Amino acid sequence: MSATSLMIPYWLGIALRIYFSSSSASTGLASPDAFNPAQRVEIATPLNAYHRLTEGVALFNQGLDPYSGVLCHEPPLFLKLGQWVQGRRAWAKKIPAFFIMFDLLTAALVGLLARLVVQRLLQRQNEESDSYHKDAAELLLEQTALDSVDFTAQLSYLFNPFLILSSAGQTTTVFDNFFLALFLVAMLKKNRIGACLFLALAVYKSFYPIMLLVPLMVMFMEGSKKSWRQELTTNVLPTLVIFCGFLVGLLWMSYMIMGRNPSFLWATYGFILSVPELTPNMGLFWYFFTEMFEHFRVFFVCTFQINAFIYVIPLAIKLRHDPFLLAFTLIGLTAIFKSYPSYGDVGFYLALLPILSHLFPYTKQLFVVAVMLTVTTVLGPILYHLWIYNGSANANYFFAINLVFGTAQIFLLTDLLFAYLKREFYLINGYKILNQVNESTQKPHARIVLT
Repeated sequence: MSATSLMIPYWLGIALRIYFSSSSASTGLASPDAFNPAQRVEIATPLNAYHRLTEGVALFNQGLDPYSGVLCHEPPLFLKLGQWVQGRRAWAKKIPAFFIMFDLLTAALVGLLARLVVQRLLQRQNEESDSYHKDAAELLLEQTALDSVDFTAQLSYLFNPFLILSSAGQTTTVFDNFFLALFLVAMLKKNRIGACLFLALAVYKSFYPIMLLVPLMVMFMEGSKKSWRQELTTNVLPTLVIFCGFLVGLLWMSYMIMGRNPSFLWATYGFILSVPELTPNMGLFWYFFTEMFEHFRVFFVCTFQINAFIYVIPLAIKLRHDPFLLAFTLIGLTAIFKSYPSYGDVGFYLALLPILSHLFPYTKQLFVVAVMLTVTTVLGPILYHLWIYNGSANANYFFAINLVFGTAQIFLLTDLLFAYLKREFYLINGYKILNQVNESTQKPHARIVLT
């Protein structure tokens, strides 16, 4: 796909983000009826809201500990970056442009990622073609798939409404998605140092991407015939050491920036894991812990957090031959089960769906999922408005929509996993199941005669 044909979609993507960014800036906090992405609970959470970042920067500029209160939960390096940008008057007026720029860079990375994934699928297909069933010829990918997959993936990112609103609301999820896209590209290129660096940045920002260490290690073990001890020394340990080195370096720089004060650890990662703030969002935590008796809280917090991580090992065992699908599934599960999810998290993995278009013919629930996501996206803000501003509904209505929204995502992921397994089965065994009946041994059906 030529660069010229991409210019129009990118300019349209920029225009949409500028339009909604200007809408956000013009409405401010004035009216609950005005649409302001920066103030929507589905878009901005305690972890990614820009006004919380600016509050932390303001405290930092005054020489105060930004983590002494309950508002700021961004890591110190991001506060330092915000201070540096806001300290330049020419740049301070163009802050929305920074979010748009990083969003567009992520779209370009998603296009590159799409080409890398399809190239790997074609390469694996050529290597394993001898083991495929003769009936599976119609199921194989063609080289022409490379011609449009990157364009489709970039369009999916540029015009994803969740991502447009996330960028317009100036949420720091834009940077999370940027780091994840960089990590996935580096992982598929088998660049161990780059992948570990970008994954360390993603973990430093929001912790949950630490699960992606598993698909990274699976990527380097793919196709290897070494024993488990050799894999441990040549792949697993080096990856862990490099990743931990980068992450410890980031935490050490944060420790020094904060004047050797480790309070940021509890205000960031402790906040993510303990879930002390129960602001309504599109996740599943806030409603349960609002209704929870305090003496049960620790048990259920641990249960909910374990639920976010418990699927890593079984998925890694089953998807060990497809590290990208494993990473995609873990990113999707994180968007569902993390403590403070937002539309930006959901939009990122939905934008990667065109890369898995070869699985669509084997799915069964895509239409149902699309309808569920559309309905919940429309009804969510309506029921929240009825609950908070009109007083004609209650929290049950809004949480019911959250539950359906999460259920739709679970249906999507399970449907894609089932489609992957079905396609793998058909490639090896064929898709024409012939039931040969020996008519000579078949018993005749009994006749019932009514008299």
